Amino acid sequence: MTSTNVGLLNATTQINGLNTTQIAAMNATVFAGVTSTQIGQFANTQIGALTASQVKSLSTAVFGGLNDTQIDALANTQIAQISTTNFNSIDSTASML
Repeated sequence: MTSTNVGLLNATTQINGLNTTQIAAMNATVFAGVTSTQIGQFANTQIGALTASQVKSLSTAVFGGLNDTQIDALANTQIAQISTTNFNSIDSTASML
């Protein structure tokens, strides 16, 4: 799968159909093709399966698509990979940190 292909996945049905093994198998370059709409459809278990490099590869626009419960699902090792720019993009109303 390429970054272009992953961007074409239907946010609601296809993203939800990915299992944690499939998500973890996406390299950072491929994962960087995920859109902000798609990231909002990831289940908490899927978010928890993201590798540190995948979290690091998220653009600021995509990172801003994470909702409160998804951010809650991030492990400390994942949070450590968040860039300052992305961290600052979290909605100020988010109540997770």
